[in-house]
Amino acid sequence: MKRALVILLLISLAANTVFLVRASRSLSTTSSASTPYPVSSDTSAHPGAQSHTAPTFPSTDWSASPNTLGFLRQLGLTDPEIRAIIRAEVDARYSASERALRKPPAYWEHTFSSHSAAHLDKITDPAAANDLARQKENELRQLLGDIYEPAHDQLRQYTRYLPFEKAWHLKLIYDDYRLLEFESKGRGTPLRLPTPREQASYLREQQRADIEALLTPEELYIHNIHTSNTASFLRNLVGFEATKQEFIALYELRKSLDHRRTTSAQDPALNELIDQQTRDLLGEKRYADYIRAQDPDFRANHDLATQLGLPPETALASYEYLKSLRAKFSDFTAQNNATDEQWNAFFAQTRQEMETTLTKLYGEKGFPAARDLIADRLSARVRNVDP
Repeated sequence: MKRALVILLLISLAANTVFLVRASRSLSTTSSASTPYPVSSDTSAHPGAQSHTAPTFPSTDWSASPNTLGFLRQLGLTDPEIRAIIRAEVDARYSASERALRKPPAYWEHTFSSHSAAHLDKITDPAAANDLARQKENELRQLLGDIYEPAHDQLRQYTRYLPFEKAWHLKLIYDDYRLLEFESKGRGTPLRLPTPREQASYLREQQRADIEALLTPEELYIHNIHTSNTASFLRNLVGFEATKQEFIALYELRKSLDHRRTTSAQDPALNELIDQQTRDLLGEKRYADYIRAQDPDFRANHDLATQLGLPPETALASYEYLKSLRAKFSDFTAQNNATDEQWNAFFAQTRQEMETTLTKLYGEKGFPAARDLIADRLSARVRNVDP
């Protein structure tokens, strides 16, 4: 095992040495001053994309080394190892430019956080950072050729159902509009004034138009069924476990909501129509499952049962018990003339009942978490009252 690790380390060092030699040769033929890194011709995915000047840094012309992949393969390296080595070299060359776009906030600034590393640095020029990331990924595509694989999760997701070039340009569209929306909000302010709201609505419409122009109708459909709000809503119905046929049918029924200005909750007539159509589509039993999957009480019980490795039946039984407790509390609180002694007796009895029922459902180890969950969903007073 140690011998294999030593061999791999020596191979990696040899490959890095080759790259550094080639880099030094390339740099020796250029002037000592830094030159702007060329922007790829396809960094603009749509007419509304903005052009920005990226930071400058010395460039290594690896495109003049067509045998790089062949050399690394002769060393016995696998494609994943080659990708890792080349990506590490590119990352190292871009790191100074990436750091130049980040500024650590001072401890007195509101963006400073002593607990979250995500807020220790802030990007000073999002547009330049966006362009730099594109240039870096374009270079990796050229260097790796047919063994290139995207490192970005969003791009990797798109390549699962779209040709790579379509997926690449789709990501560029999202990147551009994300930047435009960021700038329209006043660099991240949570205030949503009428004018920014109108701008955001306009940008969403333009983004949708650009995506529709890029993709065929079939590609657009499969993209929407992967990424739309409606598709996400259906996938998040915990405990419903929709079949493929149910998912597609419900998606077709609800997809019109994605582009409406009002949601079903804000439009009673639309809400009633979709509710009735969903009931007719699923039938009474599955419709009840569908409604229950949206109930925060059920979702909380389902999450707890899942974390404890218990079957779905436990979540359902706990959910039904929670509903019975709600009804019990409602009936008792309707008695406006209840004395303090009656209240204390009621809480003590309820607490004992909870311990018996939840221990049976979740076991001794799971009882404390189940008790806290039920108490939090009802009232903190249940947990804190003395028996």
